[in-house]
Amino acid sequence: MVPAVDETRTPAEVVHAVLDCVSRAVMGDASALDDMTELYADPTYVLHPMRPDLPPVRTHDDFRRHASAIGTRRARPDSHRAADVVVRETTDPELVVTEFHYETIVDGQTLITPCIWVTRVRNGRIVEARDYNGERHAA
Repeated sequence: MVPAVDETRTPAEVVHAVLDCVSRAVMGDASALDDMTELYADPTYVLHPMRPDLPPVRTHDDFRRHASAIGTRRARPDSHRAADVVVRETTDPELVVTEFHYETIVDGQTLITPCIWVTRVRNGRIVEARDYNGERHAA
């Protein structure tokens, strides 16, 4: 469970909290969506450059619409987690670059989704992000 927003939380801690919420949401935990929404500022600006079909996320309402699809896009997997997470700090104290992959197991088959997130966090909330999520492929 993600604690209430903490303005002293580092950008790396916020990103780890979002990753936890995504995994919980994919596995069907409805409270994860509310927890994740609170980790984003309102307004915010989130883009998915590799998914031009997705509109930018600018408000909490936009974010709830976007995030609610997480648990409904596919059949519920056997497991889902972020793996090999590396959060790189930059010379800008608000900005981190996170490299990882989602590891999803469906019917015994492991699927990998490579990801890079570029995230700006201010006062414990994401104010801007570019999420580069690749295509799923068999491990």
